[in-house]
Amino acid sequence: MFGAMAARTLPVLLLIASITPACGRARDCTKLADVANQRGAEIAQIESRQSTTPDTLATDMETLGEVAAHVVEDISTLEIDDEALKDQARAYTATAQDLSDASHSYSALMKTLSKEREQADGVESAFEKSGQGLLDACASASAACNAVGDVLREQPENPEPSKLVTLLGDYVAGLEALELHEGPVANAVAVRVATTKAYQAFLTRQATLDADIEAARDRIHTAVDKQNTLIEQLNVFCVGKD
Repeated sequence: MFGAMAARTLPVLLLIASITPACGRARDCTKLADVANQRGAEIAQIESRQSTTPDTLATDMETLGEVAAHVVEDISTLEIDDEALKDQARAYTATAQDLSDASHSYSALMKTLSKEREQADGVESAFEKSGQGLLDACASASAACNAVGDVLREQPENPEPSKLVTLLGDYVAGLEALELHEGPVANAVAVRVATTKAYQAFLTRQATLDADIEAARDRIHTAVDKQNTLIEQLNVFCVGKD
């Protein structure tokens, strides 16, 4: 569902000692390198925490998003004269913005995941308790219990996780179709239907959340990979020409 820090460490833009700072292109390269080195070190420090819980990941990814936003601000204020380097700086800024946006999204999703986890035990416990309550209500044979038993026997014993939400919907529909209106069995069925719907809704939210988390993680990795490529290009560019 989630793992260690989703972003990858960014390599720094190397400062080349052989480049004379007074030269125009070298000076511009050094300006950009200073930003990349400073912010890259901050990002590496965040990643080194290896956070593994939703709450800590939310905090760390929020910080990562803020650092990436600072990259955008820092580069936008640089006075770069070299036209070719301006284009590369703009591309680097765009990937930093992507990283910031994706990191903030990931942080928000981790906060949602934390809240869902707080509710999980209660939802699952209520679901299990209602199942036992239905069995207890049918301790004595009756027509209503026979009808409930027919619905229960239609349910697979070990359903595939991907089919569980649909099967729960079929299960609820079967119980509601009995149209039991009064008595202990009817009451137990009503509770079972309510808790099953709540559990079904929880599983649906969880599946959507998992997909959103994976998408945000992919966005982060894509932004970082693009930055890695740009940094490699900048190193070649700044070393090879002046």
